[in-house]
Amino acid sequence: EMEDYGNAERALQDAYTLDPDDAQTSAYLAWSIYKNPGNQRSQGALDKCRMLLSKSLQAERNADAFAFRGWMLLDEGREGLAEGEFLKALKLNPHQPHAQGGMRLIKERREAEKKGLFKRIFG
Repeated sequence: EMEDYGNAERALQDAYTLDPDDAQTSAYLAWSIYKNPGNQRSQGALDKCRMLLSKSLQAERNADAFAFRGWMLLDEGREGLAEGEFLKALKLNPHQPHAQGGMRLIKERREAEKKGLFKRIFG
């Protein structure tokens, strides 16, 4: 929450080492790796994030992992797949903040596209 992803990554890596089967720890470790600015251009870090999120979801279907995977897909420009992940997260936890934010962003983008389309047609 404080966006100190480097320290969060280290702390979560320690927790993951102690209990690698905890779904929540796997999901949050993946998210901290993904959001850490030092890992932005690293394909290895991205692959590790995907692996950790998959492992998390295999252990337990949890809203956080679905929401985090949704943001990764949204950042890749795969809006339809991201929306599906956000909806899965919201089905498990209707108050999941990352999923709510992702759905809000998708809705805003679609409304902006509609406005742009109408402007081109009627403008």
